[in-house]
Amino acid sequence: MLPTADSVPYPWNDGLLFRLAENKTERNAMKKSYESMIVIKPLSDEETSQTLDTVKDFITQNDGEIEKVDEWGSRRLAYEIQKHSEGYYAVLYFTLDASHVNPLENFYRLNENIIRYIVIKREKD
Repeated sequence: MLPTADSVPYPWNDGLLFRLAENKTERNAMKKSYESMIVIKPLSDEETSQTLDTVKDFITQNDGEIEKVDEWGSRRLAYEIQKHSEGYYAVLYFTLDASHVNPLENFYRLNENIIRYIVIKREKD
């Protein structure tokens, strides 16, 4: 908890530094818009939707909001990735606190059904 301007005993303190610090923490707590593309290895339709649901659940459990999900479907890869020549593409548009992006990438990395991913910060429309 940050000290308030009144709690500091210095006579020259007008609270400016504390107001700046409070504004900085408020700005950091704001959610930002992101776009994430994932490539899921070839699985059955049920397993693919289950993997996509786990990604959505992870985002919502970390106080994120999913705006839109574009499922591109199964496509041929330009080159083999982990001995797979096809993959299921999905693009997620969501808002999330910036501190939860690294855990999301770690989640992608540890999920063995996801063979490629990218998370990009979007500009506001």
